[in-house]
Amino acid sequence: MLKRVKAYHSGVFLELSVDKIFQKCFKFFKKQVSHEACGFFYIDSSSMEPDFQCLENENNYDSNNFINKNPIFYERYLKNEILCLSHNHLHRDSTPSKIDVSVSESFALPSYILSLSHKDSYLYYPKNYKPRTLENRIFIAQLQDCVNYVKDYLLLNFNINLHAYEINWARRKLNPNFFLFEVLNNYFKEIKKKDYQSGDLLVFQPTLYQYHHLGIVDNEDYIFHHPVNMFPRKELINSEILNKVYKVYRYKVS
Repeated sequence: MLKRVKAYHSGVFLELSVDKIFQKCFKFFKKQVSHEACGFFYIDSSSMEPDFQCLENENNYDSNNFINKNPIFYERYLKNEILCLSHNHLHRDSTPSKIDVSVSESFALPSYILSLSHKDSYLYYPKNYKPRTLENRIFIAQLQDCVNYVKDYLLLNFNINLHAYEINWARRKLNPNFFLFEVLNNYFKEIKKKDYQSGDLLVFQPTLYQYHHLGIVDNEDYIFHHPVNMFPRKELINSEILNKVYKVYRYKVS
């Protein structure tokens, strides 16, 4: 059964992400009261700045079918700048429809769906999703953060596809760490810190933010991770690093 995440009022819901491009997305969709609208998250290849592009629905006859003749989407798609598709649901929850899934699969891009009527969101990854390069990623909450980095690393290096198990990757607001540990406890097993090895996940206690931080061990002596508002890092695992580790997890081989 497809999962969805609820918030309880619009004030909380609009704070699901402090990232300015998600705020731009929320505000745009909040204005669309009569038509479903679309947009996309992208990184401009010249400025290397992330942004959200709004696309107005030009279909005045059927609010549930989207039409937009703006060529900007295909221009950015051909330049491999688009990170994620996005659209709103007017009168139903954010669970993807068959058409939503089909569109996501056709472009091999994730799709972020927002429902203001139900105050929930859904981040769907298609089966044919291929991660972008792990190096020099710009930090974007929900789209390119520590969790995304680790799950993309697992897919690229170990052929472990967590999208096959968990359908909705939208950030949970009321208990932001619950979903992370739900995934870890379902598909990984906890091990002792001293027994870590290549491919194990290191979970760090929250510091400046309310979220646990996640990294992955590579070649037993290094950790790869994507800190907030930084580029991904490779750091030597030493006693200082291990003292900050909350738990260590290893993938359950099926």
